[in-house]
Order: sequence, then C-alpha cells, then structure tokens
Amino acid sequence: MIRRLLTAAGIVLVAVSGVTLVRSGASMVVDAASFGDLGAGGEFHALSPARVVDTRQWATAPRMDPEGRSFSVDIVGLGGLPAPIDDDGDGLDDRVLAVAMTVTVVDPSADGFLSMRGVGAARGESSLVNFVAHDDVPNSAIIRPGVGGAVEVTLTAPWVRRGSADVLIDVFGWFSTSVHTERGARLVPTQPFRLIDTRRVQSPLGPDSILKVDVRGRGPVPVGSEVIGLVANLTAVNDLVTSEDTYLSVLPSVPSSGPTTSNVNLRAGATRPVSVIVPLAEDGSVSVFNRSGEVHVLIDVMGYLVTGAQSSSRAGRVVPLVSPVRVLDTRQESHGEQPAGPGVIEAWSMDRFVERVAVNGSWIGPQSAVIGNLTATGLRQESAIAVGSTFVTVSPAGGSLPDASILNVVPGRDVANMALVTFGATSEADRAVVFRNAFGYVDLVLDAAAVVLDEWPEPTTTTSTSTTTSSTSTTTSSTSTTTSSTSTTTSSTTTSTSVSPATTATSTPITVSPAGGR
Repeated sequence: MIRRLLTAAGIVLVAVSGVTLVRSGASMVVDAASFGDLGAGGEFHALSPARVVDTRQWATAPRMDPEGRSFSVDIVGLGGLPAPIDDDGDGLDDRVLAVAMTVTVVDPSADGFLSMRGVGAARGESSLVNFVAHDDVPNSAIIRPGVGGAVEVTLTAPWVRRGSADVLIDVFGWFSTSVHTERGARLVPTQPFRLIDTRRVQSPLGPDSILKVDVRGRGPVPVGSEVIGLVANLTAVNDLVTSEDTYLSVLPSVPSSGPTTSNVNLRAGATRPVSVIVPLAEDGSVSVFNRSGEVHVLIDVMGYLVTGAQSSSRAGRVVPLVSPVRVLDTRQESHGEQPAGPGVIEAWSMDRFVERVAVNGSWIGPQSAVIGNLTATGLRQESAIAVGSTFVTVSPAGGSLPDASILNVVPGRDVANMALVTFGATSEADRAVVFRNAFGYVDLVLDAAAVVLDEWPEPTTTTSTSTTTSSTSTTTSSTSTTTSSTSTTTSSTTTSTSVSPATTATSTPITVSPAGGR
C-alpha cells in the first residue's frame, strides 16, 4: 500500500511504502559458508580494465528470441581475475565473491533486454541492459559467478521470432571472499554529490581528449590517501552541433595509445548515464577519455573506496545476492500501480528488504545500502504538457535533495543503470530511500544485486529512576540490545584538459556457497 503525504507547502507529494520483496512464502537468501575471521571478505580489488568477451570475434553472433537464448562465460581467471580455485569442492570459486564489469549490447537486430547471473542461479525476472534495434547500450553490474566460476548471459527479444546481438564484457574489479589473503578496499556510500558538469563552464570534451578531475577532498570524499577509488554516475550529454557517435572511458589515467575498453557508448544527439567504479590515480584524480566529436560530461559521486579498515569490522563489505531480486516495481499492485509523477518526491521504506537478506537462514545483519539495477520505463505525459525527457534522482531519505541524477529518460525507451542506493531514515522507516522524477510520468523498477554491510549497533543500557514510596523503595534496571561501439586504438594524439569541479560485534564470514533459487 502506498500512502502519500502532502507537505505544508502543498507542492510536493511524499509517498512512504513498505516494499514487498518476493512472492508469498518465498525468502531472500544469500547462502554463505563460514571461514573464521572476516578478513578480506566483501572487499574490492581493482583491475586494469580488460575486455574479456567480444562476441563480434565469434563466427556467429549470439541469438535471441522471445524465450531468451543464453551463453555462458568462464569469467573467473580472465582479465586479471585470480585463477580459479575450488578446494572445498562446492563448484564455486573460493576467492572471487563477485565481479565488477561493464556489459555492452552492440547492434542488436531487434528491441530486447539482456540479463545475467551466475551459472546455476535462478533466472528470475530482472534485466541488466534494455536496448532497441541497432543501438549500442552499456550498463555496469556486480555479478556473483556461479558453478565453475561462470556467468550466464541471456538475450531476449519479446517481439521477434529470431534475432541476434553482439555482447562486450569489460571487467574492472572484483570482490573477494574471506578465504582470500590479500586485503582490499571497503565501499563507503554517500549522499550523491555532483563533482563535475562541463556545461557549467561551457567546456565540452573534444575528440581524443582527456578530462582530468580531482576527487579527493571534494564534497563528501575525504582528502586522505586511504581513499583509493570512486563510485560514481557518469552522464554523457552528446547533443551538441559538434557531437558525433562516440564512447567514453573512465580510468585512473589514459594510456598514450588510448583506452581499449569503454564505459558508455552513445549516438549523436543522445544523453546516457552509466555507473562506474574506478581507482584513483596517485594524485587522487580520475580521467575521462572521449573518442569522437564534442560531448559534455557530468560526474555524480555515489560513494568511494577506502583501505585500512579493521579486519573485524563489517562496514563497507559488499555481499552479492545469489540471484538478482526485484524489490520495487511501481507497475505492480503491491507497489501501488502508480508511476512517479512530475516533480514528485517519493520515500520508500527498505526495512523489509534489509530484514530478509539472510545467510544460512540467519539475518545477515545491518546494511547501509543496496546495489542494484534501476530501470525507468514507460515515460509518458498525462496532461496537456508534452514530455520531451526526464531525469531521476535517488538519495537517502532525511537529507536534502542532491543536485545529481542516476537516470536520463526519453519517451519510448527503457533506461537502466546500476545504482548505489544509500539508506536514510524517516519517521515511518529506519531505512528509506527517496526517488524524484523531474518531468512526466514514469515507472521505476529496482532489481537488487548486492548489499553493503554496516556495523552492528552498540548495545544500549537504560536504568530506570529509583522510586521510593512510604512502604518500599523499588529500583528497576533493564538492558536492551539493539539486537562500445567498440573501443578502438588509433594513432591519433590525445589532448589533456584539467577541469576543476563545477560545484560547489560478531559478524558472519563472507563466502557465498552454491547458487540456487531466490
């Protein structure tokens, strides 16, 4: 049930809802095996971006049809990932908990969607990339490899009997299990913050050019050298007269020969977002490379990566779900069958989601954020005012609305993007997130793929006041425990531009065991 509250100003509607997670009688489970101390469990290890799959090099492009056609990739051991090890014989890799990657659908022959999961995991109803015919569409993902260290990719074209599409997979990092001996970095979710917007300084990024952006000490990001990575949303605005079909790559630094991987691919005239997880250069910066034409670049910080966390602490560890789970779909009756309207700010309670994520049947414990695929679908007008496009913002409840976005949407297109959704609080819910749609009416779908752990709260002790009467002095003491298009190397020379930002307890070891149902 959705309950909407009108603000005192009478302008903005706020809806608060408990999110129904899965079908009645089912449960959401992250299966895990115990290996003692938490160690490096759920910590991030950066890789030099590497293309591990390019089906354009295959004899036949992957097929798609209304029922979905699948192919698998033994991804563990590729692109700098550790060589596969399965000493416990459970069929899963002992060290790689999840892989961070960019997946791009190239030149599909028909409209459709791509989904991905570990081999052996339930297929579910979630999608990762939504595409239209003859467009190249990327998205980022955090995927738990399944049996044999493999992932399964499924291409579905609902309205054609047979079609095809090429797929690119670029890996840029991985999350380790507790078995891995080398420590990694923790993820610190933040209130979204706009780090750079080249439109504000009227300085688009030109062809074969590099935009260097300082990260440390900006907005919520600390200045210290312990900050070694950025989690952000990159939006490319390619609607200038001088714009061309292009791709952008985000790296600590760009090789002189140009990058061999891409983060976002887009046609001239398009605006497209994609989430990135990128290591920082030694000076605390990242660099954005543009291949062709002129394009405006926006970077919105969603979190950052830090080293040096205590081995016994939980905060910032990332744990993948065995299979993606749909936690929000405004088209469904259980979520009100109401799209997000123009200028409407809606706060959704994530309490039921947090409370149902489990390990071996037991609650995994406090969580600070969820990582998932956020999709906007069915943008439309329901008034005389025409809708050209809109953008969607997601942020923790209880704070101010950020000058940032996660999705840019046009009518007739379903747009998906990986989102780091940080929890806030309202008077109705301890863990709530806020969605804001700028224009028109659009439905929102969130498929959860992983959670970010938080610390157990400190026990609190409450001692009642001693009450004395004429007959007896009673003292009560109680204690409560809160329990690419392609990335192509050419001989062209790159030019570098540096632009400053425009704006202002006891824990459960983390090693996922055999994938199964949801």
